[in-house]
Amino acid sequence: MVKAFKELHKELNYSIESVKLIDDLLDQEIKKGQPIPGGLFTTQFGYKCFAIRSYIGEVVIRNSKAAKLLVDDTDKDGEINISVLSANNIIIWPVQRVISRMQNGREDELFVYIAATVGDMRFDGEIPEAFFSKGIDHKKSWWRLFRS
Repeated sequence: MVKAFKELHKELNYSIESVKLIDDLLDQEIKKGQPIPGGLFTTQFGYKCFAIRSYIGEVVIRNSKAAKLLVDDTDKDGEINISVLSANNIIIWPVQRVISRMQNGREDELFVYIAATVGDMRFDGEIPEAFFSKGIDHKKSWWRLFRS
């Protein structure tokens, strides 16, 4: 993803501000959830969408003091339900947010969402030792109530 943007002479540096470049690209290349004919997403659409989703999740993780990716390997829709959890117990689903952005356009702008999310996820205290261990049960249904 980062390399592809360099070829377009645009730099993705995992900053919150860089998410604006993703929004601009989606505005140009996706209409009503579908790639425009002859555009950058005409081939390998799924792969490119996954790359965008991964980048958005990584932006949140890198810009929050303590956040981690959660994946439920038993979930048949695990690639869609990947989430990011912060040490202050805020959880988001970046993949689902990107899907919404592609379907709904600017109405679901990624930059504004990510800027607000990172602000909410910032953790000022000491990170609990257990936070980065595997002790969180992501399969409990109450987690799904906090979808963003």
